[in-house]
Amino acid sequence: MEAREERGSILSLYRPAIDGDQMEEKPQTPMTGRLPRTVRYVRILIGIQIFRLIGLAFVSGLQNGTLPATFVIPASTGDALTAVTAPIVAFALGRGGMKTWAGALVWNALGLADLLNAVSLGSLTGSTANIVANYSFVFVGVTAAVLFHIVATALLVRKTTMDYFWAQ
Repeated sequence: MEAREERGSILSLYRPAIDGDQMEEKPQTPMTGRLPRTVRYVRILIGIQIFRLIGLAFVSGLQNGTLPATFVIPASTGDALTAVTAPIVAFALGRGGMKTWAGALVWNALGLADLLNAVSLGSLTGSTANIVANYSFVFVGVTAAVLFHIVATALLVRKTTMDYFWAQ
């Protein structure tokens, strides 16, 4: 009866992740076949950055003349490169190693730098009013992307995460 109730509850969706984190016999290492919880969260936060392909929407503003090329080309290119490499970096984190950990930190730094560059160029080129009027969804995306990069970086520099990657 108890198992039947558990299957129907919303918590049953998360049960494997909750149960997998409480391994008492073996530490969480590459040898146990389970990634530490922080590494799994970082992989999700990085992999979800594929949504930054939405930055290609600015190309339509360039085509119809409402956004300047000095803003669109760097902003769209940076977003596209970040989005395309996000699943690659997320997958690589599952393999472990110091180089992978360092690469993920560099990827996060470059992603944040791209967002800062895009916001700065939008302001410097006078495109902010047009972006607010026609591309308001971008502010939610930029806020989410910044948050995801900061949280992923914070998780990567945690001692437990660093111990996992440096032990390999």
